[in-house]
Amino acid sequence: MLLSTEPKTKIRRCKMFKRMVEGFQMLLGLRKIEYETNMSEPISEDAIVSNKVYTEAGRRKAMKLVLTLGGGYGYGSVERDFPEKFSITFKNSKREITVEGSEEFCKNVFNSVALGQKVIISFYEKRHHTVSVTKRDRSIRAERLIGYDFISAAPAVWSDIEVWYSTKKNKPFFGRAYSVTMSHFLNEPA
Repeated sequence: MLLSTEPKTKIRRCKMFKRMVEGFQMLLGLRKIEYETNMSEPISEDAIVSNKVYTEAGRRKAMKLVLTLGGGYGYGSVERDFPEKFSITFKNSKREITVEGSEEFCKNVFNSVALGQKVIISFYEKRHHTVSVTKRDRSIRAERLIGYDFISAAPAVWSDIEVWYSTKKNKPFFGRAYSVTMSHFLNEPA
């Protein structure tokens, strides 16, 4: 069994390393951002949660709680009780989503988006806030789900979304805004 799975593990690690190198090149401006996406693949209905179960009060409560980053290409960290909170705001003309956490956590979220991965931000009534970074998320199963926002780094449908970085002291930690072309947010309010 080990012999049969070892080649796959090596291939996965090579792909992981390649994507990380490409991500750093993008951040340094040495490489043009390119996206890998299958536009013909339909999005599962299970992955779309109605805004009717989403409340602003629940979102504000969740944003102040524990952030967890899981999955993705080699990223996996849990940030608890961080002394200074950083934030990244993904916004376009209609939507604005802010992710708060430690500096390392926010950088990981940004890198995942820049690498062309999908970022699903889930809000729960329990005392935790989960950010799942995966290539294909089809459904979210959790007790008392308040709602979620979806950020996709697929080719833009109608506009660019600017990614801003700031701390509570309003000082940018990545320099000025870094513009990334992404698709519109799913689950937009009417």
